[in-house]
Amino acid sequence: MIKTGYIKWIIIPMVVVVCLSCKYNVALINSSAELSKSPSELGLVKKIRHAFNSDSWLVTDKSGAVRNVACESVWGIKYKDGTIYRYYKDQYYLIRENGDIKIYSQIHGGYKSSHTSYYFSKGLDNEIYALKWKNIKRQFESDTCFLRKIEKHLKWYQDYSSYDKKNKTYILNTFYNQCNSN
Repeated sequence: MIKTGYIKWIIIPMVVVVCLSCKYNVALINSSAELSKSPSELGLVKKIRHAFNSDSWLVTDKSGAVRNVACESVWGIKYKDGTIYRYYKDQYYLIRENGDIKIYSQIHGGYKSSHTSYYFSKGLDNEIYALKWKNIKRQFESDTCFLRKIEKHLKWYQDYSSYDKKNKTYILNTFYNQCNSN
């Protein structure tokens, strides 16, 4: 049996360490041009949250000052570890690959299961589409080489979000680069 005095000495310091390690690990990105900047250069913040009664963010800086930031002025967020989320139409999209075709994902959790949905865009500031054949076909309708390559070389068991381990890129970017490297 553990005495309650020992619990205070074990649990409280653990909670303090966990809380302190989570602070100052995220920065706001105002435009896609800032992607190459480190989180420190962008300015790490203490806390970001949606304002309750408006369409804006409440950002708490390191100094403790709270500022109101309009949602449309935020392109995304970048974590200290380099993970980048694009904020687009009131949703966050994890940037999986910043190649010629930008690949994004979202994880949807449920009570008993979760699944990952994949998306793409032609540029960092372009519209984001679900990674499905009809969207690929519509967005790349003039690139017949790329579309033929997908139809011919993508196996029946592969998804459009398949990763090409050999080239260390998503298969769509492999096909796109093969067609457009001339």
